[in-house]
Amino acid sequence: MRPGVWGKALGTGGLVAIGTLLLFTFFTVWAQQALSPGPETSLCLWDCDWYFSIARGGYQTAPDPATLFTNLGFFPGFPALLALVARLTGLPLNDAAALVNPVLSLAFCVLAVRYRATLGLASGAEAMLFLLAFLLSPWSLYNRVPYSEMLFNLAILGTFVCWKERRLVGAAAFGIVLTATRVSGVLLPLVLLAGLIYEERSRFLALLVEPDGRVRTLALMPLGMMAFLVYLYVLVGDPLAYFHAQSLSWNQGLRNPVRLFADALQSGPVAVYDVVPFAVATIGLAVGWRLRRIPGELAVFAWLVPALSLSSVPEGQPRYALGLFPLYLLVPALPKWLAWLVVTGLAIGQFVFVYFWLKRVPWLV
Repeated sequence: MRPGVWGKALGTGGLVAIGTLLLFTFFTVWAQQALSPGPETSLCLWDCDWYFSIARGGYQTAPDPATLFTNLGFFPGFPALLALVARLTGLPLNDAAALVNPVLSLAFCVLAVRYRATLGLASGAEAMLFLLAFLLSPWSLYNRVPYSEMLFNLAILGTFVCWKERRLVGAAAFGIVLTATRVSGVLLPLVLLAGLIYEERSRFLALLVEPDGRVRTLALMPLGMMAFLVYLYVLVGDPLAYFHAQSLSWNQGLRNPVRLFADALQSGPVAVYDVVPFAVATIGLAVGWRLRRIPGELAVFAWLVPALSLSSVPEGQPRYALGLFPLYLLVPALPKWLAWLVVTGLAIGQFVFVYFWLKRVPWLV
C-alpha cells in the first residue's frame, strides 16, 4: 500500500461527506423554520419509528391486535447498530441515530475515493462528482434520516470493492452486514456467484468440488439473513415471520410487475411517481453498463432490487430505484458542465424533498 493513500481518501471523502451534510442540515433548518408553527418537524417518520421500537425493546412476539402491525417486518442490521451506538456512547437513541448516518456517509465517501478505480472512476475529480451526485440527490434524503439506506449502500460498496480487490475477509464481513440489513441484500452474493461461474466456467465444477476462498466467502455472505431467520424461529416459532409480517401488515407479496406498472400509469400522478423511477433507473443502469461506467455486477444488482420491490407493491418504489449508489456512477461520464448542472438540479430536488418530508407528505414514504 502506498503511504498516504488512505489519508488522501479521508481528505477528499471527508470534504464531500461534511459538505453535503452541512447542506442537508441547512435544508432541514430552513424547512423547519418555514413550517413553524406547525406539526412536529422531526426527521424520524414512518419506518424510522419501527427501527426505534426494535432498538429500544427488541422484536414483538405478536402483532398489535388493533392494527395487526408488527416490527417483525424489519431486518435487524440498522436497529442493532442504533442500539449498539446508544449503548457505547451513552447517548439517547435519538442522538445516537443522528450520529450514525453521518459516520456511515463518511465511511462510504472514504471507501469510494480509496477504491475509485474499482468503481470505474478515472480520477479524484470523477470520484467527487459521483459522491456529490449521490449524496445530494433527492433520494439521498433516506441516507440522512434514521433509515437503513446508508448502511445498506455502505455494505453494498464494501462487499463489492473487497470482492474485486480479493480482500475476502472484508467481503464476507460486509456481505453479512448487507444480508442482515435488508432481504434484498442477498441478491448481491447471488450476482457475484453468477459472475464467478461465468469467469470460471471452464473449471467451475472442479471449483465446487474443491472450493477456494471465493466460494467460501460467497457462502458466508448470507449468514446475516440466515441468523435473522433462525432468531425468528427461536422467538416466535416461525423462521419466515418477516415475510408473513410484511404480507399481513404491508400487503407485500409476489404479483405481476407488468400489471402493477400499467395500472399505476393510469392511476394519477402519485402512482406514476411510484413506478416511473424504475424505468429511469433501468435506462440509466443499462447506459452506464454499456459505457463501462457502472460495473456489471453493480448494474444488475441495482436493477434487481427495485424489480423485486415492483413485483410486490409500487409504493416506496422510488427510493429503491433511485436511492442506490450505482446509478450515480454515470454522472461523471457526462460533459463537465452538464455533470455540474445535474448535481445542482439534484441538490435543488433534495431541498424540495426535505421540505415535503417534514410536511409528512405520504408519497415520500
